[in-house]
Amino acid sequence: ANKIAKNKNHKNIQPDDVFRAIEECEFDEFLPKLKDELNAYVEIKRSAKAKQNEEENATGGPPSSSIVTDLPSDSGVKVEITIPNGDHATNLYS
Repeated sequence: ANKIAKNKNHKNIQPDDVFRAIEECEFDEFLPKLKDELNAYVEIKRSAKAKQNEEENATGGPPSSSIVTDLPSDSGVKVEITIPNGDHATNLYS
């Protein structure tokens, strides 16, 4: 699949590159199941994205990621925050 992608001057391997490589290795009997699984995966991702968009539209935007604390600077509490896009921040109040 990597060689096929490189021959097309692609930096990333696409599903069609994998399917072509499987054909070249004469594992054609796996292709229908693999294609069905890929289609199911794409549909799941599409549904999740549509649901996220609906929720954002209903609330007027993406979830807020800001938090305000009234901890004194010498409290010794560690606060770690993970926001919806997967980023996180850590702050130590010591």
